[in-house]
Order: sequence, then C-alpha cells, then structure tokens
Amino acid sequence: MSRFKRVLSSVEVLEKLSYLDFTKSISRMEKDPFDQGAHANIFLAQLGGVRVCVRVLRLVGTMVDERDKERLHQSALTELAIWSSLCHKNVLPFYGYSTSPGPSLAFICLHVPAGNAHKYMLSNPSVDRLAFVAELGEGLVYLHSRGIVHGDLKGANILVWVLESSAFPTPLLCDFGSAKVLDIPGSSCISGGTTNWMAKELLGDSDDAYISPGSDIWAWGMTVYELVTDKVPYSDMQIKPLVLLRKIIDGTLPSPPDALAAHRGLNSEMWALLQSCWASEVPSRPSAEFVVSETWRIHAQWLEEKNGSMS
Repeated sequence: MSRFKRVLSSVEVLEKLSYLDFTKSISRMEKDPFDQGAHANIFLAQLGGVRVCVRVLRLVGTMVDERDKERLHQSALTELAIWSSLCHKNVLPFYGYSTSPGPSLAFICLHVPAGNAHKYMLSNPSVDRLAFVAELGEGLVYLHSRGIVHGDLKGANILVWVLESSAFPTPLLCDFGSAKVLDIPGSSCISGGTTNWMAKELLGDSDDAYISPGSDIWAWGMTVYELVTDKVPYSDMQIKPLVLLRKIIDGTLPSPPDALAAHRGLNSEMWALLQSCWASEVPSRPSAEFVVSETWRIHAQWLEEKNGSMS
C-alpha cells in the first residue's frame, strides 16, 4: 500500500503530519490578503524570521452548510498529503500548515515576490519562454513519475522564482487543490480545472472522464500557448463560456501563433508539438518526458538560428 493510500484513508492525517503544524509559530500575519486565487486568499506573514505566504482556503457561495465545510476540509487534507510529499526544483516549496485562520487548514509556503507566470511574462517580454516552459515540463515529469496529476495547470498556477545571480526565471508549480493520486480508487474523478486549459475529454458529460497524465499534457500545451503569446487560449474568439465549451469538445483548437510568438520560439516545429499535446485520443498524446526533450531540442535550434541572424 502506498504512502498516499495510508495517509488519505486515515482520520489521523493531521497526527501523521503534526511535525508540519506551525499554527503557534506564525507571526505578523497581515490583515488584508495581497493576492487571491480561485479558492483561497493569500496573506504575508513571518515564520521564524522568514517572510512566507499563508494560503487560507475559503468557502465559495452565499449558502454554506456543514457539508460544504466538510468537503473543503477533506479537499484540504488531500492537498496537504500530496503537496507535503513533493520536493523538486520546479515545485513551490511547502513549509507547513496552520489550523487558523479560515474554515479549514491554511498552507504555509515560500513567498515568491515575482508572482505568477502569466503576469510575469506580460511584464518581462524578453524572457526566454521556451526554456521556461521546458523547465515547467520537468516539473510535470516529476509529478507523473510519482503517480500524481496536477489537474489545473495554467499560468496563474505557476509562480516565478527569480534570483539576482541567475539570468533565467524558474517556474514553480503550485496550487495542488485539483491534484490527484492515480493509484487511489476514485481519486482521479474531475473536481477542478479551468475550461480554456482543460482537455476535451474532461468537458463532456461522460461518466468515465478522468484526469490523467494526458490531460496534464493537454494543459501544458495550452499553458505554453498562453505564456508565449501572452493570451489566454481561445480569448480571441470572444464567445460565451458554454459555446466555447462545446467548440472545444468538437475539436476547435487555439488560433495559430502570430509572428511575435514565432519570434519567441513558437515556430512551426513547436506548434506541431503543441498540436500533438491536443490530440483527441488521450493515448496519442506525448509523455511529459517527450515534450521536455523535444522542447529543449527545439529551443537549442531556435537559439542557434536567433544568434546566427544577429551575427
């Protein structure tokens, strides 16, 4: 039985992970959130003299009952078990949790001043985007090797770590609220995601639609498109959400890249790779390992051509 099966099936989750409980150690937590996610407010605080972020889950909606609170708590326990087990250069470091404030657990993590990838790319047009998305793919390789699917990959769920000593920003996968462990029965059922990045098989009404490494690969392709073009996938279509959902199910893909995107590395080869990520049949999509190796190969050729044209 895997570690996840032991942890997620037990009512003793918090006892098993009690060494990560920093409820009494958090100090100087700011009154107002400095950022918000779809399901959480993000506050700045101090932990042992280090500035950290505290992600406080929130209940959404005006009519909230005990069942909603229980679902939120169970979701938080799942995210705690998954995120606390991860350690990789492209995963946001997890420091611990707090049992207050908020209706459930609050997660404590590294403070990343540069913010999320979507906003960062808009403010830093000269960033090497192919190198960035290749590294992002390395984070997916790590997750998939551990039998974990992220479930909601997009620019807003990637933070950007920038060191003064490095010329390259590092992508950090974050927000594991939709993540699933594949070897736990029932855990791969759909419980999150964002339409413009979601694989077509997840958008229909089929009872046997499950998130998978293949659905992460679809989302990786959409995220590459987003970060290179500075556009949310399908945003140029300007149609109602339900109409867009139907078009994606019917096979509509984002518009081909323009000259600026090609200049940034989204050339014909890279576009073909993205299209393979959006194959209708899940088994036809490439693995995370393949998209990483191909992106680095295309990146090397693109750099050579770019430097050659400048000499």
